[in-house]
Amino acid sequence: MLNVDKSAELDFLLKNQYGGSETILLGELQFAYIAFLMGQSLESFGQWKSIVCLMLSCDEAPLSKHTRLFVQFLDIVCYQLQTGLRKAGVSDMHVTFRDTLMDQSWFSDDNFLRARFKEFYQLVIEAQPVDGDLLKHTRRLKAVLEASIGWSFDMKEWHTTDDDDDDEYAPVIVSESELSGYN
Repeated sequence: MLNVDKSAELDFLLKNQYGGSETILLGELQFAYIAFLMGQSLESFGQWKSIVCLMLSCDEAPLSKHTRLFVQFLDIVCYQLQTGLRKAGVSDMHVTFRDTLMDQSWFSDDNFLRARFKEFYQLVIEAQPVDGDLLKHTRRLKAVLEASIGWSFDMKEWHTTDDDDDDEYAPVIVSESELSGYN
């Protein structure tokens, strides 16, 4: 399950890269965000994205071992997106995500954040039992993404997959009667 659940990768990273300190990981997340936003550094955006993707790809860690870390992580990302995605007013002089991104791909339904958060949200909502703070912060981030970007996280949508599309690489099932016609 290492390819799906990144909890073991998070544990390894915390132990070997951050000396076991969850606070340092969260600090790097915040620094990468600020360096991206203020310095318009794509390398910093890549680091921020890597940390966000890692965290949102964990299945076991948020529900058991690192619940507090995930509550703090969701709080930080929620604040970052609330401030970064808000529309700048006439008197507002700061640069926002909207200003720094060169294209509108950030707001598309095919965005990395939407895909990762959708899976994470579903994990938390369906988990029993789940920490109340984790659930509250997950729902808060969902509300921010829906209000700021216009994404919908309606549970009904999730039961339709991209596999329903016509996929030229999908396996083809051939019946015996069809095979007999080729003899």
